[in-house]
Formats: sequence, C-alpha cells, structure tokens
Amino acid sequence: MHSWFGNLVTCQNWTNFWLNEGFTVYSERKVSALLHDADFSKTNAYLDNKTMMGHMDLFELEPTYTSLSPVLEGSSPEDAFSTIPYEKGFQFIQHLENVLGEDELQEMLWQYIFENK
Repeated sequence: MHSWFGNLVTCQNWTNFWLNEGFTVYSERKVSALLHDADFSKTNAYLDNKTMMGHMDLFELEPTYTSLSPVLEGSSPEDAFSTIPYEKGFQFIQHLENVLGEDELQEMLWQYIFENK
C-alpha cells in the first residue's frame, strides 16, 4: 500500500509526505480491522501513537519536524524522517472520518484515487 498511495496518488513533494503515509496507515488499519478485528487495529494505533510521541520528544529542537507539513528548506528529508507523518496523517484522516462519517469519507477517497491514479 505504501508505494501505491505514495507513488501514484499523493505526495507531490516531501512537505506532503504525510499524505502518502497517513492514507496508507489509515487503509492498513481498515484492512487489519477486517482481517482480525477492530480491537487489533485500535491496539496497533495506540502502540504506534506511543512511538510517535517518543519521536516528537526527539525533535524538541526542531519542532517543525513534528507538524503535518514540516518546513524542510535547507535540510534533508532524512533529517525529519520518523513515525510522525504516518501517525499524525492517520489521526487527521481518522478525524475526518469521525466528522464526515465512514461512508462519506470512503466515497471521497474512491473519487480522489480514481481522479489521481
């Protein structure tokens, strides 16, 4: 899923890396909830959130790297690499699902993928 979302429909540049990884993690967790159960997916989200919080602490001196859209001018994308775009991206997309409803978000995603494939 990572290369499909990342290489075909999302990230235009490294500042938008969260789009690749947020959509991918969201999709992976939807699939894992179907294959295993919702608790499995929620446990995975909880554990990965804990890891993300640890990474955010590591970027204390570079707070831009903790945002969904970091300022990378003058630095290498490798300097900012962590689980943050994966988890914050997932959490933002999950928030959209909570606000819009699962069916509405799924329809929007299908349209987005179809138009940007």
